[in-house]
Amino acid sequence: MEVTDSCLISRHYLGLTIAPTLGCNFRCVYCYEKEHDDIHFMREDVQKDLLRLIEEKCKKLDLLSVAWYGGEPLLAFDLVKSLSKKFIEICDKYGVRYQANIITNGYLLNKEIVKELEDIHVKHIQVTIDGPKDIHDKRRFLKGKQGTFDKIFKKFKKSLRIFTKIFKKFKKSLRIFT
Repeated sequence: MEVTDSCLISRHYLGLTIAPTLGCNFRCVYCYEKEHDDIHFMREDVQKDLLRLIEEKCKKLDLLSVAWYGGEPLLAFDLVKSLSKKFIEICDKYGVRYQANIITNGYLLNKEIVKELEDIHVKHIQVTIDGPKDIHDKRRFLKGKQGTFDKIFKKFKKSLRIFTKIFKKFKKSLRIFT
């Protein structure tokens, strides 16, 4: 993997957007990933290259910021956790601050995952919603065409206490885009 210094906003900051999988549990009408029924995760050689890149760049950084993206990154949550822990270890070794965010469809979120996201320094969770229920469910559904709006919001209601507690305590944010 070759990355030039032009990817740096500043010589002291590196921001990476990482897709641990291109697979998704939704079949959105507009998505380029809807043809991928098989869920594949980031190859091991790519993971190793990514870790080498971060190790090299962290020698000169003040901040490493990672955005977890996809497909649906929570389908590869074990990989997200594993890589995040390694990134944090590298950053600690060089005295570099580490922060992360995740962009998710929200369908797999639960209080256990939210707690684990906190542990791996995820400061922002962005959940994408395509408008009110009737519009969202016509555009963003599961493979069997079931709507997803109600389940996503039911999870928010169930987990509201844990979200609020974690996000207030650690100044984290949950964004819902419609």
